[in-house]
Amino acid sequence: MESVTHSPRTFSTATGQGRQHLSRLPNPVPPSLADQKAEALTALQAAGFPFVALPETNTGKFQRDRKQDKYWCIASTYTTRDGRECLAVSAGDASVAGNVEQATFTWNYHKDAVGAPDLPAGEQAYMRQQQQAAQLQLQQAREQEQQTAADRAQALLASACPLGDTVFGYLADKGLHAPALPFLDGQLLIPYQDIGGSIRTVQWYDALGNRKNLAGGSYSGCFHVLGDWPGVDTVLLCESLTTALTLHQCTGLPVLNCLAAGNLVRVATAVHTRHPGKRLLVCGDDDRWKGRNTGAEAAQQAAEAVQADYVLPDFTGLDQSGQPTDFDDLRQLAGDDAVKKQIGEVLHREPETAVRCIGIDDFLVKSYPPRVNLLAPWLQNPGLAMIYAWRGVGKTHVAMRVAYAVASGGRYLDWVAPQPQPVLYLDGEMPAVVMQERLRQLVTSSDREPPPGFFNLITLDEQGAKGMPNLSTLDGQRALEPYTQKAKLIIVDNISTLARSGEENSSDDWLAMQQWCLRMRSEGRTVLLIHHAGKGGAQRGTSRREDVLDTVISLKRPSDYEEAQGARFEIHFEKARGIFGDDVKPIEAQLESLPDGGERWSVMALEASTYDRVVDLTGLGMSQTEIARELGINRSNVSRNIRKARECGDLSHKNNAKEA
Repeated sequence: MESVTHSPRTFSTATGQGRQHLSRLPNPVPPSLADQKAEALTALQAAGFPFVALPETNTGKFQRDRKQDKYWCIASTYTTRDGRECLAVSAGDASVAGNVEQATFTWNYHKDAVGAPDLPAGEQAYMRQQQQAAQLQLQQAREQEQQTAADRAQALLASACPLGDTVFGYLADKGLHAPALPFLDGQLLIPYQDIGGSIRTVQWYDALGNRKNLAGGSYSGCFHVLGDWPGVDTVLLCESLTTALTLHQCTGLPVLNCLAAGNLVRVATAVHTRHPGKRLLVCGDDDRWKGRNTGAEAAQQAAEAVQADYVLPDFTGLDQSGQPTDFDDLRQLAGDDAVKKQIGEVLHREPETAVRCIGIDDFLVKSYPPRVNLLAPWLQNPGLAMIYAWRGVGKTHVAMRVAYAVASGGRYLDWVAPQPQPVLYLDGEMPAVVMQERLRQLVTSSDREPPPGFFNLITLDEQGAKGMPNLSTLDGQRALEPYTQKAKLIIVDNISTLARSGEENSSDDWLAMQQWCLRMRSEGRTVLLIHHAGKGGAQRGTSRREDVLDTVISLKRPSDYEEAQGARFEIHFEKARGIFGDDVKPIEAQLESLPDGGERWSVMALEASTYDRVVDLTGLGMSQTEIARELGINRSNVSRNIRKARECGDLSHKNNAKEA
């Protein structure tokens, strides 16, 4: 018997974070197309899209919500080989960088056999053909719609006249005047062109500042130009009309209005590709008042894409009660000169050469600051390191004691801090009361105390509703700057809770965090990352994290570990740049509680630990094969330890382990 299942629905958040896969049990009766529409609409709304109805099917158009036109939705039908109609729905958020026409939500039904793990191969191929044909038809229809919109835009502009001396309320209220802007039927008509100079669409502004986009118009990679830009060396980019007018008015430089933050990177890339010799300056909005600082993130992304500079307005010392965000707000608060000064300071900076080359003779005699140990032999300054382990093994135990040893100039295990250094501990997970208990016990057991101000913490419970800063974002990094600047060692405990943007397995999504780490190292700091191990035992997520690290340490449970032993683990150096030999040999550490409430750590070389266990298990009459399996080591290792035990007198020939 055939039935219909709801295929796993995938919804990706706007920032590309983790995917949710939802499915329901097979229905004995195939649902009607109307039922499919109802369920698809419910799924859309649950995913955060504001649609109240699905658009007509098979129109090939991107339908936009009237009240929030940044959202788009497509619904189309396809027919299975048995003649049944099925529904496919896609939706997205056009305000998100890289998502003008890219779905962040997909939903569809497909035919499945009861109990079968997947569709038959023939049915899969047929559905792929149907979907590819539908996608091609949709693409062709979209291109035709865009061309129709472009033709209409050009006709509208031909009918418009310059604004001239007409007082236009929206601009007049802001103290702006732009006589060259096209004006038609009481509204401004803002043209958007592609990099080739072809007008692709227009946007209307009424006297109150309300905007309306031309239906079907293409905005991706398009921009509105103020000034004569092909003939100059420096061009400014921004995300709105009033900001563009302000920048052009205050600096006299040509400005490209990119319509939205999400379009900055596309315009910057297009301009840089066509005009690689131009100097671009991305003038972003500072959206710190809006929760997520989309403007700052988009400006940074666009600048990095083309190796350009970016600048945000600085409102220091000004009235910020109105929550200002852009350079037009800065002009209204502080005047034209303030805008000109802030832009000029960036433009007049001595540009850095993209690549610096040095001859071998100069390189060999050049003096660089020496690297020193914060905790000898492995934690160097400046440097980048990581400790990772499976949950509950002891990552935070180690991290806190490393922090305390560095801050106090003490020691932990066999590692020694030559002198006290300021430490910043970022904890994104542990309850404050638990951290208090651990630190009290640590202080009680230590014979040293950090100098005042040398051990500082930023914890989740202290931040209230706003939560911990997200180190994967420019806004989060800036929020921590007043504290990171004072530290020599920054401990990030842990990556999962403090670098929350993007997918954990995506190497590209790690770039923002990696750049922050590299910047900290270049400024003379050391960053110690605390991370989880995956099911396979390696650090969880992209291996790209390890590329720039100097040291990588993994903590593992001993093969004979028992829960009653508490914190007991093996320490393995998986990467150790510049250290070798006995300094990086694996060791075993165990935390022991003392009668006076203090604690003591015992440590031994893993070789010695293995030796003792082989001797004990041999004494119990286990064979070499059984011992190797029990300890997770090779039989040759077992045999070698048995020979050593006989030579040392720790084993007699009577209790030698059997060969098998």
